[in-house]
Amino acid sequence: MSNQINNFHSLRKEHYENPSLVIEEFTQAVNLEFVQKNLWDWFKTFDGSAYAEGMHHTERSMHIELYEQLLLLAEYAFLMHERKNPEQFP
Repeated sequence: MSNQINNFHSLRKEHYENPSLVIEEFTQAVNLEFVQKNLWDWFKTFDGSAYAEGMHHTERSMHIELYEQLLLLAEYAFLMHERKNPEQFP
């Protein structure tokens, strides 16, 4: 098992036993439009900050990549939720 597992701070025992529960909980807590809008707002706030302007371009690029990957992960979670529960999405 990866050493990264030691860095998991939010996962509960039932998440280890059933990882898809994380997606289910996430998609029940928020909707995709909320996630997309708030990730974008977060990114715009960060990118326009003095902190971001003072960053090396490589570090700033990593933040852009983080935004893109978080958005991809959120969209994937909703896609998997929809495929698992097609009756909820006519």
